[in-house]
Amino acid sequence: MAAAASPSPEASARTILGILKSFGCRPGDVVVAGQINAMFITNGGRAKDYDAGMKHANDSGWIEAASTAAIRLTDAGFAEM
Repeated sequence: MAAAASPSPEASARTILGILKSFGCRPGDVVVAGQINAMFITNGGRAKDYDAGMKHANDSGWIEAASTAAIRLTDAGFAEM
């Protein structure tokens, strides 16, 4: 049986934005990355797809590092929700 195809990094990033939306996040809100990761995995995601999604979201300016363990939702990320 063939393995399921991985979602694109953009699709994973949009899933992450959806998780932030479900948390009620607004621009400037800080969320512990582990909380996002747990929801991503709980919803059937894989760690490598989460990592690719976080990188895409960061590279796209949708999120930014708030600390070594937390991210901040940007205005651009909120607009993409």
